[in-house]
Amino acid sequence: MGRGAATKKGQRMRILLASDRLPFPVYDGESLRTNPLASCLAKRHELHFVGFGDEPIAPEARAVFSRIERVPERPARNGRPPLHRIFDPEAWRPHSLALERRIAELLAEVPYDAVWVPTVEIVPYFALHHRVPLFVDVIDDAVLPHLRDLRCARRPLAAARALHQAIVSFRYERSFLSAAGALAVVSETDAAILRRIVSGPRTFVIPNGVDAERFQPLGTPKRHPSILFEGTMSFEPNIDAVRYFHADIFPLVKRELPETTFLVVGRQPTPEVTALAGPDTIVTGSVDDVRPYYDQATVFACSMRRGAGIKNKILQAWAMGTPVVATSAATGGLKVERGLNLVVEDEPAAIARELVRLLRDGEARARMAKAGRETVLAHYSWSSKAEELEAAFAEAIARQR
Repeated sequence: MGRGAATKKGQRMRILLASDRLPFPVYDGESLRTNPLASCLAKRHELHFVGFGDEPIAPEARAVFSRIERVPERPARNGRPPLHRIFDPEAWRPHSLALERRIAELLAEVPYDAVWVPTVEIVPYFALHHRVPLFVDVIDDAVLPHLRDLRCARRPLAAARALHQAIVSFRYERSFLSAAGALAVVSETDAAILRRIVSGPRTFVIPNGVDAERFQPLGTPKRHPSILFEGTMSFEPNIDAVRYFHADIFPLVKRELPETTFLVVGRQPTPEVTALAGPDTIVTGSVDDVRPYYDQATVFACSMRRGAGIKNKILQAWAMGTPVVATSAATGGLKVERGLNLVVEDEPAAIARELVRLLRDGEARARMAKAGRETVLAHYSWSSKAEELEAAFAEAIARQR
């Protein structure tokens, strides 16, 4: 094992995970993916970690990583650059000399078989270390959500901001991802965009998984009729989704089923989200466990118009046996069988019509619940996704040779 050694399928690798924070405990979409993948890989390979942090290290992290190296201070975000550099990705990127030194010391000391980077902002720290096979788990392409924001923008200033961010993200990806050995994203939609921007390394599509043993029907009494949306409620695409649902879709449902309740579950709700709370809309804020909310809801509505990547909330709903109605923007990377495991509609009237149909039809809900759970069991185990990741590591190592 080690740099220059032949790494074949099944052979133990030494892998350095370089990220913003330890993925234990789960705290966002990146750690929701990296946490179970690292746990699976640690059963067969030696994992080290380098990144930021000074908080106590969770026992679960020590069980996964043989070595943990951290620097305490995260670099401050750069202020607005001068006008002539507003499209320069380097001008917007904060940089930590302490992390740069720690990474250089580690790479000089330890012969890693591969470096795994799931935080694209960390990629430039490896620009001078071309001998180390670099695998970048991009997860969600950064350009795509800004293009969707541009399409949804109703004011010139919002459109200009989205266009600027799309250009900066495009230049960042082209500048820093081209030297990687391999890349990964969670959906074919993200991959199609990324392949047009970065032509060198191969781009793999490795969807997220879900813990189907943890996320399964619990037998919680149903709150019927009810519609659930779950997600971090400080995340702009989620904010847009619940506001859109509440303003344009929910009134159409209420016209047919006045007793319906809308459940908005997720941490850090912004004032514009908490303002939606009322007799028929419950905004929970942070909860200890989201599973009872999936279990008690009649239907899950994923009314996303912005963002990119795979929607973990749909995987969780499938695993919990909760029927799902979603927009096409929310279904990227998923094995959707329309009308069987998921209903896809984009117009408010059509979304409301399907929600009302499912709220009224228990047999249809049972069929969709069964199909969604079967989809997860067949295609979305974390162990199978870890095997796909191992294959991508092997390609990054082969390209380096």
